[in-house]
Amino acid sequence: MPNSRDFIRDYPDDYLECRYPAHTWGKPQGTWETYDGRRVVVVQFPCRCGANRVDVLGRDGERISSRIHYPPGYVAKGQGRTARARFRAERVRRLFE
Repeated sequence: MPNSRDFIRDYPDDYLECRYPAHTWGKPQGTWETYDGRRVVVVQFPCRCGANRVDVLGRDGERISSRIHYPPGYVAKGQGRTARARFRAERVRRLFE
């Protein structure tokens, strides 16, 4: 398993751009579903990196849940807690390559 320095150096550009400055959520799509016995709308926002944000909203707009599903390789599993500053520094380094 690569160390965190190698992991960040080899991190794909699309993923890094979502780490800094942030995800660019695309046009949402919604579906009506039943959640915990309630009628809700499930709104999905795709991102250029392959992540998908899913919000579950009540009829009144209350956010019942929100989560993000990440593509394989996005999450730094086995790397411990990787500081956000390290991703920002790598993004800036690549600007000047």
